Amino acid sequence: MRKIARAVQYVCCGIILFAVSNCYALCQSIGYIALLLGAYIVINIAPVFVLPKTKRLRACARGNALLIEFLISTALSVVFFIQSLFHSPDLKEIMVNTLFAILLEAIVFWNGIIRVYVRSQQLGIKIRVIGLVCGLIPVAQLIALGLIIRTVSKEIAFENRRILLDEGRKDLQVCATKYPILMVHGVFFRDFRYLNYWGRIPEALQNNGARIFYGNHQSAAAVAQSGKEISDRILQIVSETGCEKVNIIAHSKGGA
Repeated sequence: MRKIARAVQYVCCGIILFAVSNCYALCQSIGYIALLLGAYIVINIAPVFVLPKTKRLRACARGNALLIEFLISTALSVVFFIQSLFHSPDLKEIMVNTLFAILLEAIVFWNGIIRVYVRSQQLGIKIRVIGLVCGLIPVAQLIALGLIIRTVSKEIAFENRRILLDEGRKDLQVCATKYPILMVHGVFFRDFRYLNYWGRIPEALQNNGARIFYGNHQSAAAVAQSGKEISDRILQIVSETGCEKVNIIAHSKGGA
């Protein structure tokens, strides 16, 4: 039902965007144009009402909705342009309307693409580069846009399901291990506060009851020196928590 509601809203908003973008040719009433422009502004701010749980995912959902509605509106505008060439004798009106449509459609597109580029975590560098390069190539740009929309849609659906799952089992503390977990990263990295080697894994474990600690070691040093730092870190954790030992999750040289 939620998917149907979103699809209906995408189509409705796409039709409204088409009407606004082509209002120069479709209507002459100032009041009607003002009403359409008001709807245009509202859509650019809130293009979808069925939203996921977190602020980041909501931003992704709004950006993705704008891109979908942009495709619907653009497709309708192309059909309208072709139809106008065959039925309208006023070439000047067609060109003015087309330029106006391109401008308004571009605002919707950039509003959406900036939101997903800034807030999506699953697009990655590869898809972002593909989007930038293919954005300059006709037809290929549509394929790239479809890839971006599909990737962000899957991210929103997966992440929202995970959040709802964690909320539903919060009291179960399914990741609450007897001993704390020590995360030991691989070579040429350090444990930074805002740049996590392990991505979203530590947060997911903590949300489900795990106690997480980090190695804080110099991974580019000799194995013996890194091992000594990890050993000291384990002793420190044991002293702080009163536990007998720790569970270690290690990657690459971190497990050497």
